Amino acid sequence: MAGKIDVFIFDAALSDEMSVAQRKRSISAAAHAFVRKHISDAEGVAEDKLQLSYGISGKPFYPGSGVKFNISHCGCTVAAAFSHGEVGVDIEAVRRFNPLVAERFFTEAERNYVGASSEMGERTRRFYRIWTAKEACLKLYGVGIGGGLGFDTASGDGMLKMISTEKYGSAALYSADFHRQNADGETIPFCLSLCSDKIEYVNILHI
Repeated sequence: MAGKIDVFIFDAALSDEMSVAQRKRSISAAAHAFVRKHISDAEGVAEDKLQLSYGISGKPFYPGSGVKFNISHCGCTVAAAFSHGEVGVDIEAVRRFNPLVAERFFTEAERNYVGASSEMGERTRRFYRIWTAKEACLKLYGVGIGGGLGFDTASGDGMLKMISTEKYGSAALYSADFHRQNADGETIPFCLSLCSDKIEYVNILHI
């Protein structure tokens, strides 16, 4: 279905003995292995026939596949988004934030949205909704933060449903909160944002 996005959220298996670099490589490998298997199953193509390629901006894709994807991870938690149109996804653990980041990178409308709540927990959630929305939008177009953050993702009424950027055009936005339990049994709050040309239905699956 056009406009449908499936998002799978899972934790990559890591060893305590791994170095930081080894953990990053392991998380990336697990994420890409999941994507390759999902596309293989969805299109009935053997995994060894799928050859990963990269666009001019570095965004990964499988040539000839009708399934588009994007990956984000925070710690060992991975989000893999799939759609028939280009998609960008970003997740972040909701934790204490530095107000100077908002002052430097957020627009006036976004800063007003964060500051409009008198409750610190809600201000924190709003901060991460905006940050992940900006990241997801840039990832949709295959660019990083260097692509520019000077576009609105929120207004006084809340998060926008459509983001308009001067460089790349407009994109639909979806944001959601979720929780995951870590290996120590601690429940961690996360924020997730998706961007695509069209978003009609989002199916989030925790595995």
